[in-house]
Amino acid sequence: VLIVDTIGILTKIYSEADIAYVGGGFGNPGVHNLLEPAIFGVPIVLGPNYSHFAEATAMVNLRGCDVISNENELKETFDNLIQNSDIRAEKGHICSTFVKMNTGALETILEYISKRTRYENFKSTLITICYSTSCTTRWHVDSFIIAGNE
Repeated sequence: VLIVDTIGILTKIYSEADIAYVGGGFGNPGVHNLLEPAIFGVPIVLGPNYSHFAEATAMVNLRGCDVISNENELKETFDNLIQNSDIRAEKGHICSTFVKMNTGALETILEYISKRTRYENFKSTLITICYSTSCTTRWHVDSFIIAGNE
């Protein structure tokens, strides 16, 4: 068991994990980012407060995540996942497939912009796009230079 209370290293840890308990599910506004462990095919356990997050709701409905409401359910869920590698693999596959099936938003946005915008009288333009990796408030900014006609 590894308990982490540090920012910036979870991706490295999730890539080696067998099971992930993602915190926040017992508080407000709710569960933390599930996409980080999901992309690595890690089965996820979370608390009951997840309904405000579309990706959490979807992965729970697909049965990639287990929801617990108390200590006994946590123990039972962990025992089941630890003892059953096939169940771990199946849930992990559901999670990673969900992420892979829902990628490409940035490319779609750039394609939309490039098809609907006329660039005239400039050599290049800088486009900055803010996007969220989940339904939380973790926003990222990418900048792209799109070459125009000289």
